[in-house]
Amino acid sequence: MIKSLEEASEEFRKYLVDVIFDNQHYFAVWGTDMFDEETDKWLLDVKQRIFFFRDIETLSKAIALESNFDDHENLQQWSVYLHSQSIPYNTLDFDILKEDFDSLHAALDDLYTLTGLIEDYAIQIEDPEMQPLFRSELFMAFKEEAANTFLWAGQDEFNKDFDFANLNKECHKIHKQLKHKIAFPSA
Repeated sequence: MIKSLEEASEEFRKYLVDVIFDNQHYFAVWGTDMFDEETDKWLLDVKQRIFFFRDIETLSKAIALESNFDDHENLQQWSVYLHSQSIPYNTLDFDILKEDFDSLHAALDDLYTLTGLIEDYAIQIEDPEMQPLFRSELFMAFKEEAANTFLWAGQDEFNKDFDFANLNKECHKIHKQLKHKIAFPSA
């Protein structure tokens, strides 16, 4: 028997995420669509923008009122466990996309996670600009380098010769693009 949001998240594979965008905190939902080849997806509006909610109550109401969300049945079952004091599964700081990274930047592992989740969004909506970017040689090299540095025991630090100038430029562009790909619903 499920007793908490954490258990519900593991059961239904939906996750409450605390997101930071333009220095503001929001709540979003990311998870696996169990009916679409277990594809990872964000909760989107009808215009295919990611929903960033100011509070959990508004998020819960949106899930209860809308029947067109992907994997709707599991999403509704998961949302029963949402309440105003729910603790997010993770915090994603989208504002790090505006920073200038180098091989010693403390948030490189966060950038790795964030770009992977933004890539999920690009795949979800079949974005013609973002999908090729995440498949580019630059991002493929970044993902490989980051995985070797942070996930596997392959190396202790990020390659100092990595092309951070272009990575920074592309990340700044992604942040600007996302401004038009986020919906901020009100209560």
